[in-house]
Amino acid sequence: MKKEVHYDLTQDGEVDAVCQALASSSRRKILGLLRKGSYTINEIGVILNIPLSTLSTHMAILKQAKLINVSKTSGVRGSSKMISRRCDTVRIEFDDIDTPVEEKIKTMSLEIPIGSYTDVKASNICGIASDKEFIGVDDMPSAFFHPSRMSAGILWFSHGYVEYRIPNYYLYGHRAFVLNVSLELCSEAPNFNMEWPSDITFWINGKEICTYTSLGDYGDRRGTLTPKWWSEFSTQYGLMKNIRVDGYGVFIDAEKAGDTEIDTLKLEENEYFTLRIGVKDDARHRGGLNIFGKTFGDYPQDIIVRVDYV
Repeated sequence: MKKEVHYDLTQDGEVDAVCQALASSSRRKILGLLRKGSYTINEIGVILNIPLSTLSTHMAILKQAKLINVSKTSGVRGSSKMISRRCDTVRIEFDDIDTPVEEKIKTMSLEIPIGSYTDVKASNICGIASDKEFIGVDDMPSAFFHPSRMSAGILWFSHGYVEYRIPNYYLYGHRAFVLNVSLELCSEAPNFNMEWPSDITFWINGKEICTYTSLGDYGDRRGTLTPKWWSEFSTQYGLMKNIRVDGYGVFIDAEKAGDTEIDTLKLEENEYFTLRIGVKDDARHRGGLNIFGKTFGDYPQDIIVRVDYV
């Protein structure tokens, strides 16, 4: 009957030991020889032509990995060490790694209403609306301060920004290692224009992290969620974009978009971190932006911010 040793991936020391043991061709030859029976260290050295000076190191590594047994035996010339194979099969359970990793990694996920910004600078071409009506007066930046802004389903401006505060109480005493921001957005043209590029920039905690160039202001069909009262000649929907920041940089929909690493953003330091979205005054394509909430466009969501932390 074959003897088996099971290695649990949650025990890093055990796995490292067996991987180190099997990484050497000399040690693999030793294990192959031991399939035939037990041998003394001297016999192994002679059969495999391995110097005794290095053989003791190989034996120590194999023993640490629980792959051999070392026992003393007495003979006419004194005692010697007898080496035998402890197992015939090594089995590593990859499934074992899931439980501890899942317990260690935690996620903070928040859906931020698009009207819950804490700072705004909107151009004179701008507006904000709920799923029932315009909020305030169209093309008046002061409308962005109307109390009804919390019910906003869409907001737009030709240049400027909106900024949100993201509470980080979950991160206290922890370390963030992945930040994801997903939202539906597009350019802002008079009525709509399918070919209207705009450079939309994202900042975290005041640090510019990336710019996404939207190719148009989409209105060739009605948005899946866009309410009936909204004019069919106006913006209808956007594209869902995902911004990811991790230890390798910034990615927009899995494409590298910047070199900022998450540790430099210091998400854990204060009571909140900020997310700013806007079109800079000196943008190459100053084509404005539309941000869609859960009652406009194609996707039933506001701005979703997710942070994975340990």
